[in-house]
Amino acid sequence: MIKWQYFFKLRVIVKDFLNRNGDYIILSSFISKFLSFLTSIFLIRIISSSEFGIFAYSMSILSFFIPFSGGGMHFSYLRFAPNHKLNDRYRLFSNTLFIGFLFSILTILFLFYIISKLNIKDSLFYNVIYVLSVYQVSYFVTELIKINFLVESLNKRFAFLEIIISLSIFIFGAIFAYIFGLIGYVYVYVIFPLICVLPYFKFKSLKIKLPKKYISYGIWVGIGSIASQLLYSIDIFLIGNILKNNHQIALYKSASIIPMAIFFIPNSFLKSFYTDLAKNSKNKIFIKKFLKDYLSIFFIITICLFTFLFIFSKEIIIIFFGLEYLDCLSSFKILLIGSIGAFLLRIPFGNLLAAIGKSDWNAFISIALILINILLNIIFIPNYGINGAAIVTSLLFWLSGLISLFMSLIYLYKLD
Repeated sequence: MIKWQYFFKLRVIVKDFLNRNGDYIILSSFISKFLSFLTSIFLIRIISSSEFGIFAYSMSILSFFIPFSGGGMHFSYLRFAPNHKLNDRYRLFSNTLFIGFLFSILTILFLFYIISKLNIKDSLFYNVIYVLSVYQVSYFVTELIKINFLVESLNKRFAFLEIIISLSIFIFGAIFAYIFGLIGYVYVYVIFPLICVLPYFKFKSLKIKLPKKYISYGIWVGIGSIASQLLYSIDIFLIGNILKNNHQIALYKSASIIPMAIFFIPNSFLKSFYTDLAKNSKNKIFIKKFLKDYLSIFFIITICLFTFLFIFSKEIIIIFFGLEYLDCLSSFKILLIGSIGAFLLRIPFGNLLAAIGKSDWNAFISIALILINILLNIIFIPNYGINGAAIVTSLLFWLSGLISLFMSLIYLYKLD
């Protein structure tokens, strides 16, 4: 009897998800991640492991700044726009775009300064990283347009744009990479997202009073996102500085592609409900029901998905990356263990804290974990190589998830 009730509950959850056109979001996210994955495979196959290592290293540096593109104003728009009327949302969008663009220019200039201080004797690295720096504008504008579709409940349009951008980067990125090498792909990666979103720009008068804490919320989310991103990428940065081996960087990057790519599954689910969470940030019953529903369905998804990935891990590495990358098998398995913690704890409870307005909590949690990350990697990488970096990342996925869970429980308790 209990078993049938459980499956009936899952059926209700899935039906609600589909009614929100959540299937379009998850399908577009899957296609986007799959095309990104194919692009990575193409790059691995067509360029040398040394060049791919340079690209991975450059992206690890850029990832420190990307979450703060636009000063996090797109996060503020997602948090506050659902509570505004349509005309006010248009004006809020224009304000957000203007302020965020200025923030992006400042972060690009700051990144240029940081790059100028690096002591790396490789001209290709500098060519790649300088072009990639401009991606901060592309990223912010693209994310703001997509978030606006979510706020307007235009999930189908969100999905369409997501697919168009990914497909454009895949097709033209492959062509340009084949003709011009790595730098050709980098130009496509930076420019084509902007080309795809240009038809969707809407401008209204900038005269609107910004919601209280609008800018500070976005900045805190941006800081927290930078810190969170560091948990994904600081290991690559440290591997490059400690081991000084581009092939090892390429191995670790390859090992992390699939464990990180599958995060689109819980993230897509959460995107469909994010605006409702923001509107019901003070509704304890709604929040508890949402969390129970999420854990009910993702417990089953996690068991099925990760069992498959573990059993066929060797075959997956060989098929997608080739025998040259088989040495990353152990790191791949270790990162899968960490990804389980991300699926069940870090992603749902981290997103909940952001949706209810506790962006500063997320930021403080992530900053503390960065310090732990650096200290542990300094110990583990020299002793265990890329496997050491994988162990640290997996541990921190679980630790950050448990802390987010604890902070969420505190918030719910205070709602009483």
